[in-house]
Order: sequence, then C-alpha cells, then structure tokens
Amino acid sequence: MNDSEKIPACYFENAGLISAVFGKEDLSDLPLTTNDAERRILEKKFIAEYFSLNESSVLFLKQTHSDIFHFITEDEKLSDSVYYAEGDAFYTQRKNTALCIRTADCLPVVFYAETDQKRTAGIIHAGWRGLEKKIITKVINDVKNRLSLDESSIRFFSGPCIGPDSYQVQSDVADLFAVKTPNSDGSWMLDLAGNAKLETGNLALEFAGCTYKDSGRFFSHRNGDIGRNLNVIILKD
Repeated sequence: MNDSEKIPACYFENAGLISAVFGKEDLSDLPLTTNDAERRILEKKFIAEYFSLNESSVLFLKQTHSDIFHFITEDEKLSDSVYYAEGDAFYTQRKNTALCIRTADCLPVVFYAETDQKRTAGIIHAGWRGLEKKIITKVINDVKNRLSLDESSIRFFSGPCIGPDSYQVQSDVADLFAVKTPNSDGSWMLDLAGNAKLETGNLALEFAGCTYKDSGRFFSHRNGDIGRNLNVIILKD
C-alpha cells in the first residue's frame, strides 16, 4: 500500500498478512457496470495498483454459490485472465498474490495459518447456498489433509455480511440451518455468521458488520446495489 492511499473500510495487517475489504467509498472512482467481466478488469487493476502487484497476481473467481475451491501452488504460472477459475474459495502459500472474493450480503471468511515452515492464507465466499453445502468444512479439511496442518493452527476472520436481524428468509431456507430467529409471519431471520461459526468450531469468527444496514460503506444486494465489496487476502514478504 502506498503512503498516500486511503485505508479501506476494513483493514488488517500483521506479520506479512494483509486482509482488506474495499466497500462503496473505496471503490467510488470505479464506474459501475452490469458487465461482470468489464467490472472485474477494473477491480483487478485497482487491487494491483493499491498493493503494488502485477495484475496477473490479482485473482478473482467466477463465483457460483458452489462448494468448489482451489489450491494455488507457489510455482503455478498465472495468466492475465479475468477469472482464475470457477468456484467460491481458494487458498495458497504463495507470497504477493491477492486472493479476491466479491460480496454484497454473503459472508466472506478469511483464514490464516502459520507453522515453522510455511504460512497459508485463503478466503471463502459463503452465502446460504455455500453454507448449506458445507464449503467451509470442505475447504478446511482439504487444507489440513493437503498441507498436514493441525486445525488448532488455523485462525478465522469474517468480513461484513448481511446481519442476523436484516436477513429475512422463508422456511425452505431457514430449515437448512440451526442459527435463526422466527418472525410472527412465518418467515425467519437467518444468521450467516452464526451458522458459519458452527463450522469453524467457534474460532474467532465474529460478526464484522451488516452490509444492509451500513449501506454508506458497503454494497448490499438487498439494498439494490449492483456493485460488490472486494474482500482480499495477501501473504506479503
């Protein structure tokens, strides 16, 4: 980050790990467009310039609310493609590579682990469909098996998402989850972060703010926004 750059809506930096969420104000200079590919090109350029990275090192997924995830190796050749791949999560031990997830009410889950040998970081797009498919559990099981990491070494953080008193759903969705509150009209209020905590074993995954209520800072699909918040994690030297 350049000294002249404004700190984004959410920002964390410690021992070579950078995690950031860029919201409405941060992205206000980027023209809004309904063409996903055009917007992604602008977002890749923005992230690359902000963190002084090559655009090929700024990776986005074509998100489909799936349980598909990817491990990016340290020697993998990266292209300038708009999308790295289709899926909703990825992780790596590769330095100076920005992993980016776009959200506008869904829950972004960032995770980080450090051992004597390596540091590992990843990010997950977890809306209700992803949570129902147990995407967090599947990603973390792959991390543990592939990299021989103990789960106790993994730390979780959440970005902003729609809050538990703003996310009204019907019983067909609510019946899939444990953490919810009934309404008098038969609908339910769903707690995305609360249900995600069940998958992370309640490890440091705290609600980071409501995209719907904090519409001045964050894009919200339920508020009618076409823009998306950019959730980024980077392992720096």
